[in-house]
Amino acid sequence: MIRCALLCALATSLAIALFAQTDAAAQTAMGPPDPMPVATRYLDAYARFDLAALHEFWDDASVFQDPTTAEIGAPLGPVRGAKAITKALRGSTQGVTNLSFRFEETFHSGGRVVAIGRLLYTMPAKMLSKTEGDLEFDLRVVTVLHIEGDRVREHTDYSDFSGWRAKIAAATH
Repeated sequence: MIRCALLCALATSLAIALFAQTDAAAQTAMGPPDPMPVATRYLDAYARFDLAALHEFWDDASVFQDPTTAEIGAPLGPVRGAKAITKALRGSTQGVTNLSFRFEETFHSGGRVVAIGRLLYTMPAKMLSKTEGDLEFDLRVVTVLHIEGDRVREHTDYSDFSGWRAKIAAATH
């Protein structure tokens, strides 16, 4: 009787161990979890440029950058950590109005999400040393996110600033 109980316990333990290995193998075969639910919420907050909502997706390991900003001034990033990212984004957009993103296409592969769309904002005349005539911008933008769990580990923007300087020059002369 004791021998039977011992064998039953051993068989149960073996079955549980085999099931756990099979379940882990199935999860590995399926790949990482779908990042789109997190990315959709994040991109919605980014489209509204809601820094408080975005801050909740970042932690001390998160990194933000837009290397294309080097075309119009100092490059933005890489900036590490939620507080630093929030501060950098607030500073880099100081004075502009009507800032928003309109994402027209998204896709993902693994933990990376790519969003393609438009960056829209207004530079008030006073930022341009003009007395009147705000300047509207509608730039192409590609946002690449690296999602891990419910966190955005990396956010990289690539914006089309190719005609930005010429538009500023034409408006101020």
